[in-house]
Amino acid sequence: VRAKSRHHSRTSGSSSNNKAASLPASNSNSIHNHSHSHKQPEPFSCDWYLTSAISLYLFSAYLKEECNDYLRINFIEEVLRWRKLRGKHRVERAKKIVQVYLKELPVDDVTGTQVLPEKTQIDEYDLSRSDPIKLEPAELQRLEDLSWDPNKTTNCLGLKGVVVEELLSTIRTVEKAMLSGRRSHPTVKTDQAAMTSASASVSASVTGGEEQP
Repeated sequence: VRAKSRHHSRTSGSSSNNKAASLPASNSNSIHNHSHSHKQPEPFSCDWYLTSAISLYLFSAYLKEECNDYLRINFIEEVLRWRKLRGKHRVERAKKIVQVYLKELPVDDVTGTQVLPEKTQIDEYDLSRSDPIKLEPAELQRLEDLSWDPNKTTNCLGLKGVVVEELLSTIRTVEKAMLSGRRSHPTVKTDQAAMTSASASVSASVTGGEEQP
């Protein structure tokens, strides 16, 4: 499986605005709502291999040890673990994931350099991308253009825009609902959609998107 792929040219200004304007009103939730979003991956594609726990383990190890590219795959692994949780444990884990990967990095008081999250390894036997989102090439490109920041100005993943904003907003909404005792099924579904969209954006940059700088 190839860990690195093509370089994409980036456009800015009115081009980015036009792309943003072309998004459906439901923003990144549209990814989760596509009727074709969860079709079986094409045989022998990268997504197809990663539905297997052993393949994900090997791919993850290759990225971390051979490519020195661990932040994005660690984020994806954390989201896969998060999807297995329920109730308040899910909210607490989501907040931790956001704090580690989607907030501005802390700065070391002595060196003045940013402190990256620690590298973690897969230590369970059943972690896999068993239900990957299936996006058409045009959708994948649009998602990457709108949510990928190669300069990583806001967080260590280079994730930006509506995907991050929607995730932060959803966590606040779910947390408020739980505090007030309302645990509705639609809220849980929204929680799932927001985190899934963020994970899909990072997955796009790992398995079929821009090479890690």
